[in-house]
Order: sequence, then structure tokens, then C-alpha cells
Amino acid sequence: MMDFAIDVPTVQELIDAHRVYADKELRGTDEYSNALQGVEQGFRESNLSVTAKAIATLLKSWNKNYYRFHPAKKTLLEPDVKQLIDSNLEVLKSIRGRSITSITRADRVVVLRLFVGFAKTLGPVGSAKALNLIAPSFFPLWDDSIAYRYGVGLTSIGYAMFMLISEFQVEALIGTLPDGLAPLKAIDEFNYSKYTKDWLGVRLAEKNA
Repeated sequence: MMDFAIDVPTVQELIDAHRVYADKELRGTDEYSNALQGVEQGFRESNLSVTAKAIATLLKSWNKNYYRFHPAKKTLLEPDVKQLIDSNLEVLKSIRGRSITSITRADRVVVLRLFVGFAKTLGPVGSAKALNLIAPSFFPLWDDSIAYRYGVGLTSIGYAMFMLISEFQVEALIGTLPDGLAPLKAIDEFNYSKYTKDWLGVRLAEKNA
């Protein structure tokens, strides 16, 4: 069994990770920004087809290796995402503008049920990406490497535990980050750069060369 771990990065580590992420993940950064704008437009105009298309477009790009071997799921992705949003619309609307630090005990049951429903269709990683686009300050991003390094399983329960970790990290960083650096997004960039890509190790080696 893996140990439950909480890694609270320093402000400087988050700034370094943000720079490395911006340098090495330019395409992904643009795609994420475009997807956020599409999701926002869909909710603003009450046109959830636009929201679903924005989410599906990002998932097809970021998970392209998976969908290359699952073409049927790729074809159905946009209507599947639309159905998930329609089925959980009121809950999603109530969460959209909230911070993860506002989560309550009652929320945890709702969030777990929501994630389970999404994961049946999108899987645990795709679900986190979709939910993060809908509520970017509430739902953290993860993948199998990040889950492993934090000592949680890549399951719905594991994600609930990961949200607890992320909540603790964000609370510890309130009021410490430079303007323009959102805590939950900065932590995701740190996790991705350090645990998924090992870019921070490369940056440190380059500094010391």
C-alpha cells in the first residue's frame, strides 16, 4: 500500500515550474486556454453544446494516444460529454465559480458521486480534465504519475483523497503567489512538470551545469 503524502511546494518552486511549463508545454497551454474560453462561452450563452465541444476537443488532443486505439469512443466523445453535463447541470453550476478551499463535508459526497458518474464514461484522468475545465479553481488535474507520487489510487476514492491534498496545498499558499498565478493551476503545473515529465530535475541540472 502506498503512503498518503502531501507535498507543499514553495512559492519559488511554483514560479520555476510555471516558467518551465510555459517553455515546454506551449501548445498545451494554448489548448487549455482555448478550452476554458469555450466552456465559459457555452455556460454564458446557455449553449452546452459549445461547452461539450470545447471539453471534447481538449480531451481528444491531450489523450490522443488513447483515442487513437478507441475510435468509437472518440466519435461519441462530444455527445457523451454533453450528456454528462446535462445530467449534472445544477451541481456543476453551483460549483463552477468556487475555490477548492470552500469545499464542505456535504460537498464531498456530491463531488464523489459526480466524479464516479464522469469516470464511467471518461475514465479517472479524463474526468478530472473535464471537471477542471468546468470549475478550474475547484477540481485539480491529475494523471497516473501524479496519483502515484501522492500515494493515492487512480480511482474515484483516490481522487477524493487527492482533492483533500490539493485543498491543503491551496490553503497553505493563499496570499503568497504573484499576481496572475492561480494556486490550483500553479500546483498542477508543478505536479505535471515534476512528476509526469521530470522537467524540474532537468532545469535543476541545467542550472548546476
